Amino acid sequence: MAERLVVSIDGTGSSLQGVGRLPDGRAVFVEGAIPGETVEISITKEAGRYAVARLCSVLEPSPERAVPFCPHYGECGGCAAQHMRYEETLRQKTRVVSDALRRIGGLEDVSVRDCLGMEEPRAYRNKVEYAVDRSGNLGFSRTGSHEIVPAVDCPLAERLIPETARAVQDWISGRPGGLRWVVLRQTAAGEVMCVLSYEGAPPRRFDGLRERLPASVKSVHACRLRPRPAHALDGETRPVFGRETLVETLAGMRFSLAPQAFFQVNRSQCERMIALAAASLSEAEPGLVADVYCGVGTFSLALARQDAGRRVLGFEIVPQAVANARANAEYNGLAGQTAFFAGDAAVTLPREIGGRRLSAALVDPPRKGVAPEALQALMRASPERIVYVSCDPATLARDCRVLSAEYAVAFAQPVDMFPWAGHVETVVLMPRGETK
Repeated sequence: MAERLVVSIDGTGSSLQGVGRLPDGRAVFVEGAIPGETVEISITKEAGRYAVARLCSVLEPSPERAVPFCPHYGECGGCAAQHMRYEETLRQKTRVVSDALRRIGGLEDVSVRDCLGMEEPRAYRNKVEYAVDRSGNLGFSRTGSHEIVPAVDCPLAERLIPETARAVQDWISGRPGGLRWVVLRQTAAGEVMCVLSYEGAPPRRFDGLRERLPASVKSVHACRLRPRPAHALDGETRPVFGRETLVETLAGMRFSLAPQAFFQVNRSQCERMIALAAASLSEAEPGLVADVYCGVGTFSLALARQDAGRRVLGFEIVPQAVANARANAEYNGLAGQTAFFAGDAAVTLPREIGGRRLSAALVDPPRKGVAPEALQALMRASPERIVYVSCDPATLARDCRVLSAEYAVAFAQPVDMFPWAGHVETVVLMPRGETK
């Protein structure tokens, strides 16, 4: 039996783990612990300068400790913070962003605002990826493993998603036949898209599926996954029945969504981010604006709509998303103010901007951050203001450190896009010419 140790928790890890100190001075990360608590732990991983431990018992609980509302919490790896009050999760996410900008970015005097939370932080997810086990059960990956926890009802999903998941599971009837993921998306209008992702070729026929699905399901696709797929839609999709795309509404605009198009999973918080980004760039002079990693054009169209004298260039690596972005510009009467380019931003951004100067720029990269070549091309174009929308505080801080040679951080605004999860989005405004 592993030795048990008593530690005091005084910090927060990047995924909202509690952080304490071992007797030898090393940091120890304890999932499920809250700053201010005294806990009993058992070391599960030694990693030189730090360790990871399992929480055995809470000896002195924090007043912020709460009873999880989901029966699968602690097994399912989707949530990291249901053991604390929602207000405390917001404080901890603010702390994660502040710590990253200071430690990794070297930015000591940044104004990090309080994390923007939701009034009702449940039933907010408009997209859910269900894994399918070998027995045909839908569920989610167990914490720290690839094992699947059978669970159809997720309290964070919008209401039509679990209903559809139950219908798909009934259709499977314990015989998944190579089906590995079921991806469901619900629009604001209450329409659902269902994508069935298979190892190997999907079946040619889907007998009985249409009859089992609720009337709200308007689009069904099959996906043939690549070998060792990186995610649940990493492959080639084809329509099975219904519409090829669905239309989502956001911030007064319409967006066409194909199966593999990226779109934020939290509609209301995304609208707050759009408003914040647009306000942050409202004082930039009219001219050329770059939206790097633009997806289906969410920010591009908001920025173009804000100023008739503005032309927005969008850059995105997923061709299907670029096609959606162009269609979305047409839907919203903004095709004349926008242009979208498919390809790696590290290549397309310097090529399309050339020697021109940008009046402003917005970047919304994946977790790995902005490619160094794209970051350098952006700095050569000398935008007056840059808005950086980040889903990873560590890579945000790393890129802000590079940009700080020519830009200051006016503010960093964390946004709770994923309540109860360990992730946090951040909107950062960086004006030119006020370096650290």
